[in-house]
Order: sequence, then structure tokens, then C-alpha cells
Amino acid sequence: MSQRPAILYLASKLRQEAFRLLERELSRRGLQDLAPAHGDLLFVLLHSGPLTMMELARRTRRDKSTVSALVEQLATRGFVLRRRDAEDGRRVVVDLGARARKAAPELMRISAAMNRRMLQGFSAAELTQLSELLLRALRNLESE
Repeated sequence: MSQRPAILYLASKLRQEAFRLLERELSRRGLQDLAPAHGDLLFVLLHSGPLTMMELARRTRRDKSTVSALVEQLATRGFVLRRRDAEDGRRVVVDLGARARKAAPELMRISAAMNRRMLQGFSAAELTQLSELLLRALRNLESE
């Protein structure tokens, strides 16, 4: 009888090792005040432009209180800017700050290098299958 792989354990270890590598690379490049947890927010803002806190939370699939804390850290460090929404003063809009715009090319290089390292030796077909399977597993967990 074959034993099923411990998928959740492996996914957790993969995340742990990826974060360890990211922290090392960020530190090596003088960006030690960024944490891997900041990456989702910066990535979304880089590709989407300014967003309200609610939209940023939705797109990063994090709760608003977590996003608020991360945005506070990033704002304090000069990576994002916050302003009141011109249409609705109750909403806060978040955008990339000068420091994030300057660091963006380096962050993209770090991300690309990590992906190359993690996925080395996989064929194109395996990468397609891996992506499809991981997306299916994610959808299964999100369905409730």
C-alpha cells in the first residue's frame, strides 16, 4: 500500500524555505526592513496601481486588520503612501512610495531567481501540471 504524501506539511516547508531564502536575499541587497509578508502587497500595488485598503485585502486574500498592520509597517519605512480617497473620505487608498518604486526591479530579480531555483529541473509539462494541481487544491480550500 502506498502512502500519500503529506501535502500540507510539504507546502508548509516549501513556504518556510522560500521565506528563508527571501529574507536572506532581501538582507543581502540592503532591504532587510522588508519581510516576505510584505511581498504580496507590493506585488499587487506594482501591478494594479493605487487601491483602497479593502481592495488590497481582497486581492491579497488577507483580512483587513492584517493588511492595515502591513501597510502601516510599509508606510513607516517609506515603501507605500496612504491618502484619503477623493470620492469617499472614509476610505484609505494605498500606493507605492518612492522607495518601493526604486526597489521594484531588485525585488523582481529576487523573485525571478527564487522561482528559477525552486523550479529547476521541471519540464514545461510538469510546471503546467503542478500549477493546475496547486490551483485546484487552493480552490478546494476556498470553496467554503
